[in-house]
Amino acid sequence: MYKNILYIFILVLCVGCSKATDTEDISVAQPEVEILFSPRGFGDHAYNDIILYGIQKSCKDHGFKLLMHRPNNIDEGMQIFEAWRQKETSKKKRLFILASSEYESVFRASGYTPQENKNVLLFETLTDVPSAASFNLEPYGASFYLGYLVGVTVESGAILFANKEEPLNTRFRDGFRDGCLAANPDFRYGEEYLGEKIYEGYDQAYKAYQLAHTLFANYRFVFPIAGGSNDGVFRFTREFTGNVGYTAGIDGDMSNYSNYLLASVVKRMDLAIDKYVCEWLNGTMQNGHTTFGLASDIITVVMQDDYDFVYQNVTEGLREMAIEKEMEYVGRN
Repeated sequence: MYKNILYIFILVLCVGCSKATDTEDISVAQPEVEILFSPRGFGDHAYNDIILYGIQKSCKDHGFKLLMHRPNNIDEGMQIFEAWRQKETSKKKRLFILASSEYESVFRASGYTPQENKNVLLFETLTDVPSAASFNLEPYGASFYLGYLVGVTVESGAILFANKEEPLNTRFRDGFRDGCLAANPDFRYGEEYLGEKIYEGYDQAYKAYQLAHTLFANYRFVFPIAGGSNDGVFRFTREFTGNVGYTAGIDGDMSNYSNYLLASVVKRMDLAIDKYVCEWLNGTMQNGHTTFGLASDIITVVMQDDYDFVYQNVTEGLREMAIEKEMEYVGRN
């Protein structure tokens, strides 16, 4: 209950995040951004919270009106989008951001066509989305980089995915597994899932904590890619010290969550957001799809400070190798 109250409070504070004014009355033509978050909302200490930070910082830096929505479900989210479609277009520039891949299929089915002074931005699609700008952060190269580190450290590892339907699972899996095997051809790989459907598994930290017992009993490394559920794995490594094995962070630098965290695959969503917002404000934002890979620095690998020096010889030249492997992989897929 208290968490929901906090979220509402955050939304109220940020509705008028503008250098000029907190209301629309003074400047009718003030550019307006609406952002639709995942129904999972904030508090995952990772993907959604980084997006929240990024859009707030961009708002503060550039001075537009910001409206943020955290719906209860996908249908409610699309109702918010439909209401935005009905807003007038002649008096101000408007940008609507669908900040989750969960909205891709329903947006494609909505039949949206471009409107004057309006732009749509959709996060984390793998292909072009008609009538919108879209992008994804290609995880193969960063996952290969992490996998190589794991392969020189331990003999086995597993990924804990949120669910079986997330499209990026394959790219995370291929990169991580290829990196592990490049470092150790005898590496033993496994995987587990918290849910079945694409919207499941992201807020089940307790279930992840329970699964961590089994995973760490069978593997020396566990890479959780499950949003807020990752906290369950980190908690396990804090409570069961000793010969527990290693883990990794995802989306943000999770170094403070576990002494057994080797590195983090960091998605700089704040940089991606600011890039598109600047283009939109300057009138240069174009519909079409863009992929940001390891070479872009928008997705990267950050070593935990305790391990940075230890792996100095291993990491020398590893980024360049991972970028090359990523280019080959993307070319095939």
